[in-house]
Amino acid sequence: SSKSLAIRLINSNLRGPDSNDRYFKSLPQVYLIPHQVSSSSTSDGIMKVFNMAATYQETTSKQFPIISVVLLDNIESAEANSFNPLKVLPSLLEPSYPATGPAVSIMGISNRSLNNCKSSRALFVRRPQFDLDDLIDVSKQLLNNLIVSERGDILESLAKAYLNYTKHGQSIPNFHGLRDYYELIKQISLDKITSESVQMALARNFGGTDYSYKLYEKYFGDVINTFNIGHNPWICKPIPIKQLIDANLDDSESRHLLVISKSDSIVNLLTYQLRMKDLDPDIILGSQFPDDQDDYSYNVLSKIMLCIEADRPLILTDLEIIYGSLYDLWNRNYAAVRSKENVKYFTRIAHGSYANPMLYVPQSFKFTNRFTQKDLFIGFDEDETLQIIRVELSALGRDEVDRWKHLYFQQHHGSLYDYYNTLFNQEKLLADSKGELLNFQIW
Repeated sequence: SSKSLAIRLINSNLRGPDSNDRYFKSLPQVYLIPHQVSSSSTSDGIMKVFNMAATYQETTSKQFPIISVVLLDNIESAEANSFNPLKVLPSLLEPSYPATGPAVSIMGISNRSLNNCKSSRALFVRRPQFDLDDLIDVSKQLLNNLIVSERGDILESLAKAYLNYTKHGQSIPNFHGLRDYYELIKQISLDKITSESVQMALARNFGGTDYSYKLYEKYFGDVINTFNIGHNPWICKPIPIKQLIDANLDDSESRHLLVISKSDSIVNLLTYQLRMKDLDPDIILGSQFPDDQDDYSYNVLSKIMLCIEADRPLILTDLEIIYGSLYDLWNRNYAAVRSKENVKYFTRIAHGSYANPMLYVPQSFKFTNRFTQKDLFIGFDEDETLQIIRVELSALGRDEVDRWKHLYFQQHHGSLYDYYNTLFNQEKLLADSKGELLNFQIW
């Protein structure tokens, strides 16, 4: 995101004597100590991070000056935390006099404004809304030079269509945003631009609603018609969800996937879809016991970390309690470590109240999440959508589930028992076990 990128630029340039810029060489080196705030964060955990920063600050000298900076990422999630871990912040934000120890600087990244008790004690910086010129400029950087030189006029049309949609076409505020627009531009630049390829890119990045095809016609129809090669006018045809999921799985550069469905059998269908591609996914379902959250979420995160490092696809459902811990993973906010042979990617996971281990993420790794429409807003304000899920969204209706089942049956008509056993046993289990612990995993 723009916020994470800004922090990364600051950290990579303020390296003291090792900086590239002459002026930056005269400044102290910034030593960043990041902490991923999550629903499991506690005040003790945050204090440990500050104590670590204070200890490192003591190593500063005139010859090698250092400034320790604590970075609290996803800080807004702490305000909904029952532990109230940010209650220690006011005393840490205000310098003590006389000083009792080395001063530690603090930066926080948030998707919304914090309460006045905290924000009034710090410098508040907000990214302004992008206007038309900003969107066009970013689009030029994302598209290859050939497209920009040949069809530069289309960038303005796309940007205008996006701004018009976000202002007037979203029934749920912020359901789609800049990330979806950026991914749309990137996917358009990868293939030969036709009306079909533009509609596919729109379906993958502006899906997840029941009215997606109306969106294409009303707000992006003129843009799509611009690339219509034939003499006949372009007609919007709904793209099957199965085709969208296949496109996501086949694209190594695509985002993680969120499937919105009312039917529990979608988990089985997704499993089948992955296995048809010679992938062996793990399925992890959430616990329904309210008192089973802490230990269970810790164990689930441990298993998820093992699966990620082993490059095993994951299908998650009913695990809202741990999604905030995977914030950087959803964002694909990776640290690249380059060697002569290849590049490896690492990301932070909020594992427990204190630990933020760096986790190796294979480039081909994919998450698939199954949500119901109601699940999107658990734990959030009424006017705010789920911002931690930065993924491709696909809404799957009951009729499409039935068609998918029928296709599965046609391909496996000789294994009728296996078909029903695979597709319906888990759905029956979920219906019969309402209110009981669900810890069903396929390894």
